[in-house]
Amino acid sequence: MKRIIVFIILNSLNGFVNCQTHIPLPTEKPQYILSGEENYYSHRIKKLEKLNNVIFHQDSFQIEYINQCFYNRFATYFNLLTDDPNDLLYIFFDALGNDKDDFCYKYNSILREQKIFQKQKYSYYKAQLPIMNVVCDCVYKSYNKVLCAQLDTIAARDQKYRGEVPDLNKQALLDSINILEALKIYEKWGYPGKHLVGVERSNILFYVIQHSNLEIMERFLPVIKDEADKANLNSQNYCLLYDRICVLKDLPQHFGTQYKEKNGEWVLYKHINLDKMNENRIKYSYDAIENDE
Repeated sequence: MKRIIVFIILNSLNGFVNCQTHIPLPTEKPQYILSGEENYYSHRIKKLEKLNNVIFHQDSFQIEYINQCFYNRFATYFNLLTDDPNDLLYIFFDALGNDKDDFCYKYNSILREQKIFQKQKYSYYKAQLPIMNVVCDCVYKSYNKVLCAQLDTIAARDQKYRGEVPDLNKQALLDSINILEALKIYEKWGYPGKHLVGVERSNILFYVIQHSNLEIMERFLPVIKDEADKANLNSQNYCLLYDRICVLKDLPQHFGTQYKEKNGEWVLYKHINLDKMNENRIKYSYDAIENDE
């Protein structure tokens, strides 16, 4: 019954993705200030103002940056302690409605597993945490279990002989098996990104493509770009694949992701004009390269 209620809530969010919530800014709570955090309140309020600016003006920002801001907004409210603990649920469901897969991945891997927030803050939200936990658990349980298991097997094969003592011949055989399975998966499911298998497994098929041949890479380049543009997998994967194809065709790379060994050092592979390349890099959240030597 709980799962049914949760999924009704999740489905109802589809129509409210762009209806972010305004709640009162938390007031300072001196009893929760830890040693070395004397200025935490003013600092986090300023951070919150910047995050809210992104969230309420999303047209000016990239999807992945917006997703990160939604989680950071949630974490900042969590740290500041909303005056009414139930207010945190509004911020939680805002983030969930924006991108349930990305948010629940960060929620589970940071707040639940790493437990970076102080125990007193967990205690403050003791009534709200079980609600948020069960919702994110349901998001994880919604992923295709059979496909997830299949991808885990593919991922293990992909790295089996790429360790400290690689065996290229044995790995090549496993790569060929992975390519055949990847093609079958794509034919049946399309690209298995985070909406289907979760954030942790969204890049597995991409790694298989990276380790395939030029024909497969070029075939899947527009697929990877489309999925990256939809934030269904890491957008930088498109840059990596694009540049890898350029290297194999002896063409200048466009994003500056590929290096070659020269005189015992790794140097940037040949590329287009540095200014243009940096413009491309910034578009995909890479830092600019100041010197290409």
